[in-house]
Amino acid sequence: MTNQQEKDITRRMSENIAGKFSYLASQLPGMKVKHLNGLQYVDCGRQSDTFNTVLGTPASTDDIAQITRYYQQMNRPAAWWFSEPTTAYAQALRQAGWEHEENEVGMHLSLTSQLQTKSDTVLSRIEYCDSLSHFQDFGRVLSAIFEPGNTVEAENIRAIYQQAGEHSASLDDRLIQLVGYFDDQPVSTATLYFHHNIAGVFDIATPECWRRRGFGSEIFYQALWVAQQKKATACVLQASPDGLNIYKKAGFISTGNFEVWNLPQNN
Repeated sequence: MTNQQEKDITRRMSENIAGKFSYLASQLPGMKVKHLNGLQYVDCGRQSDTFNTVLGTPASTDDIAQITRYYQQMNRPAAWWFSEPTTAYAQALRQAGWEHEENEVGMHLSLTSQLQTKSDTVLSRIEYCDSLSHFQDFGRVLSAIFEPGNTVEAENIRAIYQQAGEHSASLDDRLIQLVGYFDDQPVSTATLYFHHNIAGVFDIATPECWRRRGFGSEIFYQALWVAQQKKATACVLQASPDGLNIYKKAGFISTGNFEVWNLPQNN
């Protein structure tokens, strides 16, 4: 892959992330999507850095100051995602109160050929989030990965998906969310966000007590199948270093890097 091809995929990946981060915020009451000099920042109205997100590279330290001031005045935590190295702005970010949280690897998979064999069938069923109860179950699974360490984040994630369920009739199929069940217990989740012909994969989650049983793998491969059925030509995702091998086995190729910085809530 040439440098230009990698840059193009990273750009399209960033566009997909922007759409996913802003989708619910643009659909649900009490949430805001704002823009500043090419930056997108989201205020979900709650204390959740899963949903309070900033995406993009600042044009100046003034941009950092303005974004930071907004969240601090609202007393909200936030996560800032960068698709480029933050070397030039790292000091300004730290001085403003941001902390480097993690690095993620961008990955992509072509969907123009047959997918690799999916994992074994271990889930009782997989449901689309198309009702209040399904969104509640999605929120219950996703929030569990933050407990017991961050109960505030977990509570707010559940509240947001409760709200999404209450407005599910107004949501369209740019966002598809799946819940996997084992004996009627929700145990795994996956999200697809479609932008043009690219499907972004997000929220592959299984609570600790249900891991190592294949639930996450099955719903992940189901998400890839759904993306292909929806005529997406490629899937993209962001993986932690610990998850790289899982996605490489599925045929994903590493493409670019992302840095995530966190702004804690004011005490």
